[in-house]
Amino acid sequence: MQLPWRMPAEWHPASAIWLAWPHKTDTWPGHFENVPPFFARLAVEIARTHPVWIVADKSLVPSATELIRRQIDGDPSSGTQALMEIRFLETPTDDCWIRDYGPVFTLPHLLLPETSGELLPATSGEVSAATPSGDARDAAVPLSAVHFRFNAWGGKYQHFQRDAAAGPRIADHVSARLIESPLCAEGGALETDGNGRLLVCETTLVGPTRNPGMSKEAIAEELYRTLGVTEIVWLGESDPSDSGSNEIGHKESSGEDANAPPISGDDTDGHIDQLARFLDPYTVVVATADHRHGPSQLSLQKIRRQLITWGRQTEPAVTVIDLPMPAPRFIDGQAVPQSYCNFLRLGPDRILMPTFRDREADAGALDILRGALPTCQIDPVDCFDLAWGLGALHCASLHQPAVTITG
Repeated sequence: MQLPWRMPAEWHPASAIWLAWPHKTDTWPGHFENVPPFFARLAVEIARTHPVWIVADKSLVPSATELIRRQIDGDPSSGTQALMEIRFLETPTDDCWIRDYGPVFTLPHLLLPETSGELLPATSGEVSAATPSGDARDAAVPLSAVHFRFNAWGGKYQHFQRDAAAGPRIADHVSARLIESPLCAEGGALETDGNGRLLVCETTLVGPTRNPGMSKEAIAEELYRTLGVTEIVWLGESDPSDSGSNEIGHKESSGEDANAPPISGDDTDGHIDQLARFLDPYTVVVATADHRHGPSQLSLQKIRRQLITWGRQTEPAVTVIDLPMPAPRFIDGQAVPQSYCNFLRLGPDRILMPTFRDREADAGALDILRGALPTCQIDPVDCFDLAWGLGALHCASLHQPAVTITG
């Protein structure tokens, strides 16, 4: 039976934004020194509009607190603008990418928009559909937290046990009902409109490194059960309009790496928060690339086509807007994945958008988002240093949705 809760959209008001304090130097080899000060700036920037909770080992709290105080003292606007609280939850972690190992919060249907209309199957970008059941009035606890299994993005890194244990601790701290799931999934792999539609890349859920022996159908059923979604759009599959192609990143006889992620350098196998994001129930932005990005250009083109086809057939219809990536970047021969889709939505009225010191591309992305959301404040945040850790703002943060909506 599907639970009477649903994963909200990220424009739903948030009661807090969670971060995890960075400490793993190997995540930014040779460039770690700039990362803790970045997190201090990020915490202060978020606190202009939202309370911030920071997960950190007890030993890290004094130095993190000092960096945040320095940031506040050195910020000329701190004297004129009151900040929300910045607090710590003393919990050890392995790394800072809390989006992926933190809990996925869900709310009773009663607090969310109703699911829209009958859901139609798409011909490109396979859609799975379920019928919702349950009543929000049956939910005894307003806030629930889904705890998926976490194994460091398909076993790519050795140490992840502390990260895997952080989700239940956060859920307990905020008095959320914990929903345990046998599914191995990361928060950055899940993108919803809050109305029951979910975008995912098949490569991040189906396969032996995360969910061995579990069929796509079984995975879909678990997502219906835990997240309350009613339509799953599976991206990264074969596109019938693309002759000679079978799966994302494949071209028969093309010499491309069949295991290559959609964006070069990405170690998540294709998290949706780098590829496509809802701006509202009617609009999705999708990362695009030019010839300089090599195989990523074709992979992203395929995802874009799948989204356009689906967007015309789903209800309500969805418009797809291109969000071009900056120029490719390499450090010590390693590709750095940089996507403007990895923005942090702060409720309905504000977005923090990553920038990458590519003046033309950064300005273009700002113009696109501001044009698509004219009443939303879009603030650029320099993520040049953060991106070397293979993530950006969305990866490094976690939403705790508000249970009550005022106004």
